[in-house]
Amino acid sequence: MSKELTIDFCLRLVPNFTKLVCELQKLHPEWSVQYLAGNLMEFGRGQTSGIVEPNEKDLAFYKSYLAALNFDQAQSALFSAYATGCLMGLVQNGELTPAQFIESVEISRQFAENCMDT
Repeated sequence: MSKELTIDFCLRLVPNFTKLVCELQKLHPEWSVQYLAGNLMEFGRGQTSGIVEPNEKDLAFYKSYLAALNFDQAQSALFSAYATGCLMGLVQNGELTPAQFIESVEISRQFAENCMDT
């Protein structure tokens, strides 16, 4: 996926992300930001792929990816987790290669840092 397509993908995710975060925070005010990020990542993956249960590789990736996020910029971290989950779903559907996934995750992370905590 090109940089332009990834940014467009992120822009299309923002409304759903905003609504989802608001709803989850209302339903689960006890959730930490880190726990919310994990749920957003899984929701994005499942929503995009249509595959209900994550596999062991998905779970291992979640854990390492979430550990690397900077939660001092909460909205950026949350969006990055959600977008990455959605991108994982595209890989599972064969719509994105692993190499494209890696590039798109970095672009979506930069998008989140530049646009979500402003």
